Amino acid sequence: RTMAKFHSDLEAAKEERRKDYIRKEFEISTTFGSRITKWELVLDEVNDRKVFVSIDTLEQLHMKTAICEKCDEIIVQHEMNCTGCGFPRSAKNQKLFRPLGYKDITLE
Repeated sequence: RTMAKFHSDLEAAKEERRKDYIRKEFEISTTFGSRITKWELVLDEVNDRKVFVSIDTLEQLHMKTAICEKCDEIIVQHEMNCTGCGFPRSAKNQKLFRPLGYKDITLE
C-alpha cells in the first residue's frame, strides 16, 4: 500500500464515523428528545409519580406532556407541529398526539 492510499482510506473511515455519529444523534434526539433541555423528568415523591420539572421556573407538568425537542415549548395535544417553532412532533411525541374530539384522554 502506498501512503496516499492509506491516507485516503483513513479519511474515508473518519468521514464514515462522522456520518454514523450524526445519524445516531438524530435517531436519539428524534426518539427521546435533545440532550439540551430546560425540562427534566423527575420523581414526585409526594404523589409517587414521574413529572417534568422546568429547570428555569420549577413548574411541574404531567409525564405525558408533549414537549418540543427543538425549542422546549409545550405542544398542544391536538397539534402535529410545535406552535413555537413549527417543528414536527418526534416519534416519542407522536404517541402523545390526540386529535380534536378525542374523548378518552386520561392522565394519571
